[in-house]
Amino acid sequence: MELMVCFGAFRIFAASFLIMELFNMNRNQSGKKKARVCSYVLFSAFPLITADAVRFLLRSTGGTSAQVIAASGVYYVFLVVTLFFVFVYSRNFMTPSGMPGRGPVLKKLAKGLSYSPGILMVVFSAVDLTGTITLAIAMLFMLWISHESQNDLISVDALTRLNNRNALNDYLAVKLSSSSRDRICLIMLDMNRFKSINDTYGHVEGDRALSRTARCIKKACSMGITKVRPFIARFGGDEFVIVLDTRNDREVDRICDAIYSQLDFENENSGAPYELSISAGWARNLPNNRSAKELLGSADKCLYKKKNKLRLKEKSA
Repeated sequence: MELMVCFGAFRIFAASFLIMELFNMNRNQSGKKKARVCSYVLFSAFPLITADAVRFLLRSTGGTSAQVIAASGVYYVFLVVTLFFVFVYSRNFMTPSGMPGRGPVLKKLAKGLSYSPGILMVVFSAVDLTGTITLAIAMLFMLWISHESQNDLISVDALTRLNNRNALNDYLAVKLSSSSRDRICLIMLDMNRFKSINDTYGHVEGDRALSRTARCIKKACSMGITKVRPFIARFGGDEFVIVLDTRNDREVDRICDAIYSQLDFENENSGAPYELSISAGWARNLPNNRSAKELLGSADKCLYKKKNKLRLKEKSA
């Protein structure tokens, strides 16, 4: 009897936790691809736990063989569906990326670790007659992705959905501590005439301009110009930062040109009563520099030289 109570309490806790996570996910991160896949995991896990609870009750209270088989069939159907989304989530969102300073063996081990919850669920679903260990592993996975989603709230800018300044500082700390720190280039971007957009059209339209600019930057950085995908962050206000891992200066210029092209396309097709434009300045990290502040300062100096040239050009026009 005590064992039945413990098993039942665990399943009630699991179902309650899933409902709570779904509520938090929809409230805080609705619309994100990562949040959608996470919701699929949670939605499929809820009927999985329900079917398992029904199956357990039927076995414990003397249900007929047909009832137990039917409940088990539903359980295994949702187990397969849940496993599918677990593997999709693991493949797309829990595979460590970058990992500077680590060898290929450690990278492969870390990548394999992201698949461990799904693999363990497959193994224990075959040997665990009670289903309790399988559900326990599923719950640990839910806790894992809950932790991931909370990290996103801490490290992602709410308006543009880019990395925020905290995430940028963490990323640079890792990159600048590696032996290949001389590969790091930092581009600083600043929107031109952003204050006039706010003053003329209001702060709501200003936020929309920031979001549209962020989308253009993301599109340009996803074109495969560099082997390592650039790290993009909103630095603050109307400033953005791109961190590149490359020794080719031409690739940095090509990223900037791609951003200008994306903004031109956006201006031609958006129908907005103003144009988006940015100024860009970049700097390569020195081989002996480990200071993010110094690298940011170098890029900032380059940026404001270009901003001053633009101001002088506009005054003389």
